[in-house]
Amino acid sequence: MPVREVFPRVWAMGRRKAVAMGNRRRDIRAPTYCDETIAGDLHRFVAVPDIGDCEPVLELAARILEHRFNLLGSGWTRLSGSVKCEGLEGNLYSAADTSINAANRPESERIRALIDKTYEPINWHLDFKSGYRWGRDVWYQDVPYGHLPGVDIKVPWELARMQHLPTLAFAFALADGLEKYAGEFRNQVLDFIVHNPPRFGVNWRCTMDVGIRIANWLVARDLFVAAGATFDDEFEAIFARSVLEHARHIRGNLEWDPDFRANHYLANIVGLLYGAAYLPLNDETDAWLTFAVQELHAEVLRQFGPDGAGFEASTAYHGLSAEMALYGTALALGLGEERSATFSETCFSRLAAAAQFLRDVTKPNGRIAQVGDSDSGRFLKFFNEKCLNHEHLLAAFGGLFGDANGLPETAIVASLAGNRKIAARPEERDLRLSSGFVPTGRVLLDVEFVLPEAGLSKDLRLAAYPDFGLYIWRSERLFLSVRCGPIGLNGRGAHAHNDQLAVELNIDGEDWVADPGSYLYTPLPERRDEYRSVKAHFAPRLGDKEPGNLKLGLFWLGDEAKAEALRFDSDRFVGCHHGFGIPVYREVSQSAGKIRVRDIIDDGGADAQKIVVRSANEASAALGLHVPFSTGYGLRGTDKTP
Repeated sequence: MPVREVFPRVWAMGRRKAVAMGNRRRDIRAPTYCDETIAGDLHRFVAVPDIGDCEPVLELAARILEHRFNLLGSGWTRLSGSVKCEGLEGNLYSAADTSINAANRPESERIRALIDKTYEPINWHLDFKSGYRWGRDVWYQDVPYGHLPGVDIKVPWELARMQHLPTLAFAFALADGLEKYAGEFRNQVLDFIVHNPPRFGVNWRCTMDVGIRIANWLVARDLFVAAGATFDDEFEAIFARSVLEHARHIRGNLEWDPDFRANHYLANIVGLLYGAAYLPLNDETDAWLTFAVQELHAEVLRQFGPDGAGFEASTAYHGLSAEMALYGTALALGLGEERSATFSETCFSRLAAAAQFLRDVTKPNGRIAQVGDSDSGRFLKFFNEKCLNHEHLLAAFGGLFGDANGLPETAIVASLAGNRKIAARPEERDLRLSSGFVPTGRVLLDVEFVLPEAGLSKDLRLAAYPDFGLYIWRSERLFLSVRCGPIGLNGRGAHAHNDQLAVELNIDGEDWVADPGSYLYTPLPERRDEYRSVKAHFAPRLGDKEPGNLKLGLFWLGDEAKAEALRFDSDRFVGCHHGFGIPVYREVSQSAGKIRVRDIIDDGGADAQKIVVRSANEASAALGLHVPFSTGYGLRGTDKTP
């Protein structure tokens, strides 16, 4: 970092620490529950959609009633009473629960008395994979993470997003207003408020999760009321007050950075937008709305490139950010002309292009190609648990752009937007790269995939995303992609892998070559690097060298590769990267009946022998791809998704 940038950042860090010290003292001494009464009713925006097949919804709701959750590879675990934790790769912990801090205890006990006597509290602060428990009395900025092997802070965060609550509302509607679902919603919200006073405990540590939680609370309550549910005045008052506390926390703890703000900041903005939109209008909420709408528009243009793809070099995070941007934009449109006037045609075009990117990276098996990190993150979850299937999100885009496919998400987005439809399309782009360059030198790798039929390429279509760095040939039966381009997040590469020039191949829904995903982040750093390594990808290799430095941090990748696409047309792709100190070229060609991949480097020596692959079963061993496939965060080698 240049010296001129160091001192301002050090000064800002010192100032933040000083402010935090004062705020910590204040919060320990006085209650953090606010003492205000919300004047007026919460606004409403959604109607209950046609849900279709009700059996899966009711089955999932039954598990929620039992407090059984399957999150981030945990398997179905009951989170009331004594929880049985299995440990994570041999790391198993046991810790006693702690009390609410003294200043908040009286209000916590008052709210606890409103919960039904038969209700069992949920373990909100437990990593129910490793067994580690965070203290309820720890000030939020003091909460540690990544400090013990096998301990994953994302597990309680995922639970506390409470994305299961809309499922209870759908079950309520399907069961003709069966009171147990509304009662469970009421009890769980109160239970959370009791055990998570504002600014204390693990579930206030990450502002992103605060924003996602409040949006799911509000939409779930909206769906309940739309289906005919009523709640007592005392609950409504506490609920509205907590919405206000959430919104104030978000506004005071924005995850903003001049260079590296990304999906976290987007979640902050959209969460604040939901809190402000549902709360009664006053000077405070009006200021939040103005700020959130303006920032949402700016971040859509910043975080999605001209080609529509997210700027974090991750297809999964593209989906998460696109989902947040879509649901935020829909709500802003539903607020009326004064708010929606902020959104430009360019913004709508970017969103339409973001939807097209999702279509193009979806393989014939319905799963997206995994490029970069995947943490199974979602914004609003309506009982769809297929981590790599983004059908739900494409349905949600249909609610804004009019190309509906009948899933509930279409109707939800349409109602949030006040049934306004946007006639935007992605910008037209020239997909081909022309170059007379022909790589010469030593052939490091020469692989020929012999296809089962010559007709797989019928109606072949090209899709190029140079801002993201992904080049795709696709037909109804064939998916072939090459990763080549920026590492994302303005060169930080927080969610990128050493996958430059990596190839994915799917034929008739079967993966011949596939990126294995991510598995885990902070609990097992060695596993994180295993999945980030070039060895996990079908990419050029040179001994044990990594094309990008993995030692900068778990969310920082070196940009030594500086990959560049040189040619892309219906027959051939040629790209280059410099991560090994000298240029390495990959040439991918496809023709009737075969696909050929050659890596070329100009350092002398003998050419490699050709490898012939005739089936998916042969590919992993022939290409040295042995990292177990992960279908979602916390899953390794097996598919435990519901």
